Amino acid sequence: MTRFEIFDEVVDIMANDSATCKDITGADPAPFRAGITEEMSDADFANLVNEYLCSFGLTGHLDFYTYDQAENLFTPFRVRRYDDKLYVTYGRKGSGVEKGDIITHLDGLTITEAAEKYSFMFSEKNPDRQAEIWRYIMKRYVSQFTVHHKSDGETETLKYQPFTEDDTECEEQQFHLKKLSKDTAVIRLPDFMTDKPIKNIVKQNKRFLRKCRYLIFDVRGNSGGSDINYDPLEPYCFPKGKTKYDMSEMSQERLFTERGCKLRAEFFRSLKDAFSEEIIEKFAREQEEKAGKGWEKYDCGTFTVKGKRNPEKVFVITDDACGSSGDSFVYEMALSPKVTVVGRNTRGILDYSNLVERNYGTFRFRFPQSRLCCIDSGIRYMGKGYPVDIYIPWTPEHLEHDVDLETVLTMIENSRKNRK
Repeated sequence: MTRFEIFDEVVDIMANDSATCKDITGADPAPFRAGITEEMSDADFANLVNEYLCSFGLTGHLDFYTYDQAENLFTPFRVRRYDDKLYVTYGRKGSGVEKGDIITHLDGLTITEAAEKYSFMFSEKNPDRQAEIWRYIMKRYVSQFTVHHKSDGETETLKYQPFTEDDTECEEQQFHLKKLSKDTAVIRLPDFMTDKPIKNIVKQNKRFLRKCRYLIFDVRGNSGGSDINYDPLEPYCFPKGKTKYDMSEMSQERLFTERGCKLRAEFFRSLKDAFSEEIIEKFAREQEEKAGKGWEKYDCGTFTVKGKRNPEKVFVITDDACGSSGDSFVYEMALSPKVTVVGRNTRGILDYSNLVERNYGTFRFRFPQSRLCCIDSGIRYMGKGYPVDIYIPWTPEHLEHDVDLETVLTMIENSRKNRK
């Protein structure tokens, strides 16, 4: 397919197959199409298509990218904006930066100027909720950046260079249970792509979890996956016995078009490592059976959880980079009277979800098949996220020590005192 044909199909999909078509029309595609040439680079074409998609205002579950951008390039560091600076919150070895360094310019522009240049990207207006957007901008648009190093006070300009392998040694990306005391532990959950590491944690720590009084789930930066993969954790978050909870606000309707269902079935069958073959085939066959049936509602209604006596109190630490199934996890656990959510509101990208992928060889296009029914009642989480009980704004102090976790530990200590 030519670049023009790909773009025209993307526009057609957004008008007919994407779940956003019921609520959002996006910008006039004509000016974007006028900027296309067959000679433009793959990266420039992907960026142009994304500028068009940004006009739909979604903060996730809608993306167009090159195969290299998706599969072969990994972010060398992560940043958060505070005032007119980007603070490095994590830097890989060899990236040229480390935690605590301050980026002052991107391609010669101040951070304020860069924010203005890429304003079409910022559906999130609160800087406290823009970490993922800045990561995206760095990966897609930036050639070089000016950084002030915390260690020696020197300032230099470096070329932005993505890595070709993910950082598997990064502690933030590893599942683990860490015992903080004889009755307290924190479980790190970087994603819900598979249930294997979660089942392993529960299995290896079953005896401790039976006696644990205070359990902390750290889902900051959780990149999502599938809701069913965190099922093994639900009993620990809800009170002992069977309890019903109202999930009607999470009811969805899905758009089953011929093209959308065909693509989603193919997408499921490409996820061999995420689910069992039986589950994959079940999901894929559902798509094939529903093809062409249009909108269909999925009423969540109530769900029943058989909870455990321990832990007595559960804390969930989250932030604006926790999205998709991470959003769902925070929403569901917050229904329990045992749970307190701490940190910053989640990413809030469940308004439109259940990804469909169109594979163009060099390019990939992902769009949502479902929408939350509560949108019809004016309830949206896009741009706001699922709320926390205790809000802790991000500041550079977070680079010196874990402010969020320390806040939770103080609450636990106060709880212990009240028990005496």
